[in-house]
Amino acid sequence: MFKTFPLDQDFLPTIAVYGDLGVENHISLDKLVQDAKEHVYDVVWHVGDFAYDMNELLGARGDLFMNLIQPIASTVPYSVIPGNHETADNFSEYRNKFTSPPPNVFFHSYNIGPIHLVMFNTEFYYTDYYGTAQLQSQYNWLVDDLEKANAKEAREKQPWIIAVGHRPMYCSSRHYGDCRPDNYIRTGYKNEYFNLEDLFYENGVDLQFYGHMHNYERMYPVYNFEYEKVPDASQYHNPKYPVHVISGSAGNREIHPGFWFPEPKWSYFRKNDYGFGYLKVVDRLTLKFSQYSVQKAHYIDEFVISKSQNYPTFPSK
Repeated sequence: MFKTFPLDQDFLPTIAVYGDLGVENHISLDKLVQDAKEHVYDVVWHVGDFAYDMNELLGARGDLFMNLIQPIASTVPYSVIPGNHETADNFSEYRNKFTSPPPNVFFHSYNIGPIHLVMFNTEFYYTDYYGTAQLQSQYNWLVDDLEKANAKEAREKQPWIIAVGHRPMYCSSRHYGDCRPDNYIRTGYKNEYFNLEDLFYENGVDLQFYGHMHNYERMYPVYNFEYEKVPDASQYHNPKYPVHVISGSAGNREIHPGFWFPEPKWSYFRKNDYGFGYLKVVDRLTLKFSQYSVQKAHYIDEFVISKSQNYPTFPSK
């Protein structure tokens, strides 16, 4: 039976967070289906990359993927944003297979319990052969949406703002040039336009989830490579900077990329295990994230992020 979530701000949901799930080697799928049937989680945030690739076999691979996730998507809401594997023909397979809240399947937001969720398309920063009008529209929408979410009345109802995209700002994977310090997601298109890190920081975005790396990595609170090395990394209480998490290891035909060594000081924990994450709302000012390893059949990382007031401690408008 399909179950929607209540609009009540007192709702305390559990959210499955993962990206990069394909038709081949979909190693996390059985566990996710089982947990959906047992009502372990209330909604999915799929942070990009589906099927590998949806347009292959004249779209038949995308159809097969939709059949695979049907036991989940017929049980709980399945929220999506695209990744680099959806860009073919200007995202045509993706845009015709999924729906979303307004304004469109590329960028949108909604409230769930005490969380204001913002989902956005990182691929507009790299896929510019269709022009940059889509990127401009998305950025304008982000500015407007975050301004509204930061209003006092809005923060009283949804004290958490969480952003979800595909390519990360921070990572230490050996994955082409995506983990460069000057990557476009962090510094802006062509390292100049539509900067997201500053926008999210200035608007008090508390937590950010990404995929793309086919692994799991959790950062210390970080902004512009300044990081807060907290004494107990299982507790981020009133963090000085936004928190970034990568959960892109749900399983697909591409291998784990491996990591650069030595590990950057701003990276707390990283692992190549296949799996997915659960974000649990403990109370209106406390969240708990747990990364589950399908290979080990247990959680490999858990931490709590909490704050003493509706706004974060770092600057917000």
